[in-house]
Amino acid sequence: TAIDPTHPVSDGDRIPLAPDRHLDVLFTPGHQPNHITLFDERSGLLFSGDHVLPGISPFVPYDGGEVDHLGDYLSSIERVELLNPGVVLPGHGPTIERGRARARQISLHHERRLGAITQELKWGPKTAWEVMGAVFRPNLSHLEQRLAIQETLAHLEYLSRRGTVERIHEDGTFWFRGRNR
Repeated sequence: TAIDPTHPVSDGDRIPLAPDRHLDVLFTPGHQPNHITLFDERSGLLFSGDHVLPGISPFVPYDGGEVDHLGDYLSSIERVELLNPGVVLPGHGPTIERGRARARQISLHHERRLGAITQELKWGPKTAWEVMGAVFRPNLSHLEQRLAIQETLAHLEYLSRRGTVERIHEDGTFWFRGRNR
């Protein structure tokens, strides 16, 4: 069956491969707001694009707080985990043999990062740059710093939307502090 590459798809659509075979379209925002994955339920094969990657956690952007990209990503990764994919074919890197385990690993990575940020803010208000320096490894390259500050801001936005962190604007600087609960 020929597939029209310009045909838009939506969550829940099915792309026919053969009379008795199809791929389910899953809307998996987070890495990008319009990201999708394709799942073959019969074989458990997941075409993950940039949603599930081997060895690294996919980049989650920050766009000034318009969208809760990390919240979207965590919901999407949980959805993938519940599918129980076997083999994952990512957009980058080698095949992932244990898809559900890798999705869980990524989810736990973000849980730990959120915990580390929350813990760091117990020491008092900090800028996003200071938080980044505390939770990422030292000596990041310039590119890695650009990615790390956006990831830090995405995590701070997630915590702020859930009432765990407060953002304060003072003298032209944004500060973040933990909220006592």
